[in-house]
Amino acid sequence: MKLILAQPAWSDIHGEFTGVARGVGNFPPLGIGYLASLARRAGHEVTIVDAEAAMLDDEAAARDILARRPDVVGLSAVTPIYHKAVRVAAGIKAAAPDLPVIIGGPHVSLLGGEVFEPCFDLAVRGEAELVFADLLAELGKPKPEFDRLPGVMYRRNGAVVDGGWAPAVQNLDDLPFPAWDLYDLPAYRTHLKARGAVRFIAMHLTRGCPFRCAFCSASTLEGRRVRSRSPENVVAEMRLLKEEYGVDHFCFNDSTLTLDRQLIERLCDLLDEAQLGITWEGWTRANRIDKALLERMVGSGFVRVSFGVESGSPRILKLINKEVAHEDMRRAYRWAGELNLESTCSAMMGHPGETEKEVWQTVRFIRSLPEVEYAPLSIAVPYPGTELWRMARAGEHGLKLLSEDYSQYLRYAGGVMEVNGMRPEYLRKLQKRALIWMHLTPRKLVGIIRRFGFWSLAKAVLGL
Repeated sequence: MKLILAQPAWSDIHGEFTGVARGVGNFPPLGIGYLASLARRAGHEVTIVDAEAAMLDDEAAARDILARRPDVVGLSAVTPIYHKAVRVAAGIKAAAPDLPVIIGGPHVSLLGGEVFEPCFDLAVRGEAELVFADLLAELGKPKPEFDRLPGVMYRRNGAVVDGGWAPAVQNLDDLPFPAWDLYDLPAYRTHLKARGAVRFIAMHLTRGCPFRCAFCSASTLEGRRVRSRSPENVVAEMRLLKEEYGVDHFCFNDSTLTLDRQLIERLCDLLDEAQLGITWEGWTRANRIDKALLERMVGSGFVRVSFGVESGSPRILKLINKEVAHEDMRRAYRWAGELNLESTCSAMMGHPGETEKEVWQTVRFIRSLPEVEYAPLSIAVPYPGTELWRMARAGEHGLKLLSEDYSQYLRYAGGVMEVNGMRPEYLRKLQKRALIWMHLTPRKLVGIIRRFGFWSLAKAVLGL
């Protein structure tokens, strides 16, 4: 069977912030890479179409997929680009009505039949790896039957049949590496302070999150129990990518990279032994790190760290279940500075219960951290499956949900909630003013221009 796995482009949804979005780095879609390897293991011919890497709009992506004459198409999409997956699928169906199209990813996993559009024939909810080969095998039969496949959604006589959630992968080492030979690897680049633009690959060490931050759906999607790859498995993948494809920088997309200290120490030991000549980066919580561990990581090639700040207001941190004190954040950034680590953060405005005064508390707090050379300030979005989504729908803490048009669920150039009387259009103006003031220090100005480029920033913030 000839299978195409695809993901729509994502940077073009950000309007005037598109250039800045691309400056963050184009992350390879890992989910479809794992599925590609599993499908090939089952004997299928597979192609990956990453529309962002190929800079294809939705219509062009549909044409590209059709030109390859597949037997099955699989699409994956998160909430902000789900409408783009619908457009790609609709374009495919318009030309090839009988071509099976499968949809997967967080959005359909969380909302199920509510977003199971007619252009999709099948959906997989949850982690698809354990069911995907069986699903393809069933599609290859003259009269496929999907009832026995957990996590698979389909239609029977026009009615949606929901198979619930697919079983989660318990031993992540059982998964093959993503089919890296099917990606356009030179397209994945990020910017490092000491090296400029470099090729990189995103990886994960764990799945699952024990925390319950109001704005995040990780614990819902992946569970609160953390499952880990072995450090040996991770280093073997790094070795493959370095030796076969020349990739020498890696970004771990775990929400809390240093959750398990022993895991990270073992990873560092193996990296020291392997002497691969690679660098790496990741995100973690400021209260899940200490200087000794950070120093150990730096000695093994760790070059950039991001901590979740989210808000400069202790009251807001409590409301959003972000159980990290500002003192912990300051201390963690001070350690990063002492170790010459490039540092950034995540931060938001428009939180539940937030006032404009508290937005400026966030700005002043980040501005006061000299180690943070550049920082985002996104507008809080009530993504499905989050506590913030529930709060917004219930109208709690001064929130008023104004739209369930998920194409508008954008952290930049978007916003779908009114917060204490501040409407999205006001929040967007406030966001631009806040971003300007946040970076009006010499170090931050240099850092943000180096990372994103002057003209991208001018277009995004000043409207040039």
